[in-house]
Amino acid sequence: MLTAVRMFLALAVANKEAPAWVLEQVYELGDDRDLPEEARGESGGMRYRLRARHRLQEPESDVDRASDEEVVAMFRSCRSARDRLTLL
Repeated sequence: MLTAVRMFLALAVANKEAPAWVLEQVYELGDDRDLPEEARGESGGMRYRLRARHRLQEPESDVDRASDEEVVAMFRSCRSARDRLTLL
């Protein structure tokens, strides 16, 4: 969602529907001088790059998967082919 909002704002600035300072609120402006020589490119000129300021950090959670016995029990409890298809 954050990526979509950033892209909509960049499009609005490019089409002059929003002021340019809006991008400063969602991106940090940097150049490529801190990158290694291999990552800079062949043109030799200085290039600017944008880094998103806001990032969503989701906690890693363990997935509780159903055992084989539980899956078989769910299929047996289905009353129609539509229910079985829903399980797939």
